[in-house]
Amino acid sequence: MTERRIQTEWFAATLEDALASLEEAVRLIQENPRKAQGVLEHEVMQTYAKLNYAVNTAYDGPAALEAADDDNALVAWPACMPFGRGALEDDGATNEP
Repeated sequence: MTERRIQTEWFAATLEDALASLEEAVRLIQENPRKAQGVLEHEVMQTYAKLNYAVNTAYDGPAALEAADDDNALVAWPACMPFGRGALEDDGATNEP
């Protein structure tokens, strides 16, 4: 069985994109703290999507774009992550504030 390898250049580039999104979120809040709710609802969500994209495409790189049946799968919570919705459902907690 061949071990899959992360496409490091692709992975680094997608992480840099997520980092830029996070830096923009921080900049907006520092510039105007009253924008925090909008930053939470938009820039932070965008950052999560970009991080998920980086993880979900790390092994296949740009080929993942062609292989995906659903573009939403590329930005969905990565199945390989050991935390997240599954852990919350198991202990009865919810995502609601």
